[in-house]
Order: sequence, then C-alpha cells, then structure tokens
Amino acid sequence: MDARHILTRTLLGASLAAALPAALGAETVIGSPRAETCFQSALSGDDSLPAIELCTAALLNDPLAPQDRAATYVNRGILQSRRGRHQDAYDDFSRALEMERALVHALINRGNVLVRMKRYDEALTDYDRAVFYSEGRDPLVFFNRSLAYENLGRGAEAREDLVRAVQLDPESPAYREALAAIE
Repeated sequence: MDARHILTRTLLGASLAAALPAALGAETVIGSPRAETCFQSALSGDDSLPAIELCTAALLNDPLAPQDRAATYVNRGILQSRRGRHQDAYDDFSRALEMERALVHALINRGNVLVRMKRYDEALTDYDRAVFYSEGRDPLVFFNRSLAYENLGRGAEAREDLVRAVQLDPESPAYREALAAIE
C-alpha cells in the first residue's frame, strides 16, 4: 500500500520570530475510512475533538498497514498540535517515527512542536534528520530550522537556511519575506 505525502503550508508573514507555521504536513492514509477522514481533518484544519477521536478510533480499531498507521499518528499529531496539546502531539510524532524513522513530515512536525515547547536544540536534531532523509530537497525543513536557529541567537545559520529555502522554492513569497525580514 502506498502512502502518498501531501504537504500543507501555513507560513509566516513579515516576522520570522512572530510565529511558527501551524500546519506543516499531513500524511495520506489509504484503506480505512476513519483514517482517511483523519487525514482530511489534518489537511483541512479541522482540529475538533471529534476529529481527534476519529483518528484515535482508526488507530485502535482499524487494520492499518504499518505505513498507514504511522501516517495516522502524524495526522493526529497535527490535530493535537493545533489544539495546543504539544506533549500529545510530540508523542504521536514519536510513535510514527518509531514505525518509520525516515518519515520527513513527522520529523518536521515534531521539530515544530519542540520549538513551541522552547526545546530548540532538540528541534534542530529533528530538522537535521529531516534534511538528511529529504536529501536536502524540502524547503520547509530549512525554513523551520531557521526559526530554531533564530531562537537560539544563531542568526547567520538562520539566514543561511532561509537562503536555501528560497533557492529550493523561489516562488514562495513567505520564504522571501522571511529572508528579507532578517537581512
């Protein structure tokens, strides 16, 4: 069964330090109506308790392939994160990574939760792994890692990552605006 990767982006406006993207990724799940609805909730921004409960029901009751189970944990983690339940989100992303250690969007999202928890060094570890597993091709990893660097007072590295994000996705106004804001 093939789990396709879908990326949703909610990016920063003018200030790099102002906020962290709320929704950075969702994993597609095929084979379970509840898991598919969980994915749709993560994709659409529905972070209601019923949506989270539906994800939980899929994880507890549906016969999901391992990659679909991992994707469902990522999707539930995204919903948890949006509700401000950072530890629950962290746990969901960690469970997904126990199943598939190279799941880039789980690494990015766990890094984002760690930034929200002000655990910047740990976030950098996840972002570095995401860079490795994405072979340095995902601009979102560089964009988010720049936020961790900035919060650690490492402006040169933050700028370098934003330059890389713009190189990878020159059409993104958010990446260009963030770069302009720190120059």
